[in-house]
Amino acid sequence: MDFFSHARSGFVLTLILLGAAPSCAEEVVHDFRGAKFDQDLLRFDGPDAQLFYIPEEQGLRVRLGDGKVPRGTIGVAWKSTVRGDFTATAHYEVLENERPKAGYGTGLELYAYLDTVPKKEGQSRDGVALVRIDRPADGLVFRFSYMTYDEADRRVPKAVVQVPADAEQKRGRLRLARQGPTFIASFAEGDDGPWQELQRVDAGAVNVRMVRMAAIGQARLDARILEMRLDGPELRFQGKPIVAQPPPGSPPPEQTPPGQRIYWMLWVIGGAIVLTLIFVVVVWRKKRASQPASAAVAESGHPGMIAFACGACGKNLKVRDDNAGKRIKCPHCGQFMQAPVFESGKR
Repeated sequence: MDFFSHARSGFVLTLILLGAAPSCAEEVVHDFRGAKFDQDLLRFDGPDAQLFYIPEEQGLRVRLGDGKVPRGTIGVAWKSTVRGDFTATAHYEVLENERPKAGYGTGLELYAYLDTVPKKEGQSRDGVALVRIDRPADGLVFRFSYMTYDEADRRVPKAVVQVPADAEQKRGRLRLARQGPTFIASFAEGDDGPWQELQRVDAGAVNVRMVRMAAIGQARLDARILEMRLDGPELRFQGKPIVAQPPPGSPPPEQTPPGQRIYWMLWVIGGAIVLTLIFVVVVWRKKRASQPASAAVAESGHPGMIAFACGACGKNLKVRDDNAGKRIKCPHCGQFMQAPVFESGKR
């Protein structure tokens, strides 16, 4: 095996070491129980939204009605844009959900605001919405809609689908996920009920500008957001390093901040390169040392002298014939070796 073959083997070793490095995927979990609200990860979205939300021991409570009517949709949004595939989940508890007499309805909404380019100034971007809502005509339902613009530049819901919700189930989960260009909406009733897929829609390979859990409507609503999760390979947060919160009662896991993780990966790459070089040099030197001494012999051009190459450093050496078969020291590298012995009449 020559030097280049050893180098190829070392390169394969480097790839194996790099393959063992951790991926950049993140799962960020925020548990609102314990009256927690991390302002480095989350923000309030909507006009005066912070006036409608109260951090409590049981979760982040939101109330509509009783003279407190928002001027628009109010919610809690991740301070992150999302690229590529992702999964967003919200765990909720509804204490009271009044059916309005008119309008769209009242309830909770998980919303992905897409980073599309508006065609005209003042237009809103496209969005994907999954709601648990009490509607004037339909009653309590899970409803999905893809908000975009029609040919007349009117913002309209597309791919709308809804199914009845169980009014007895006060707790549940909403989930929006993307796989390639496809958005998938699912819901689960209860704390551990099975996920049920509601709808899929192709919205293209567009980034997500915002993920939000919100309260919507004009009638009375009293609910709590218990937990929000965001999982994706490219989360762009501002503020302190991402720290995923564990479920209540469990010890917090040790996590490596993104900056430290980059330095760790650089150390892995550097270490892999050094190990590759050491591997190549060691194998090459062993190969040279294991070659028969007679193969390194060259004609010296002087009677009574033996010329050969040092098996350690490769330098050319010359010794007298009477040293054949004896242990000698290389004057260049200091390594000991045995001088070659030749058959009579051959050198």
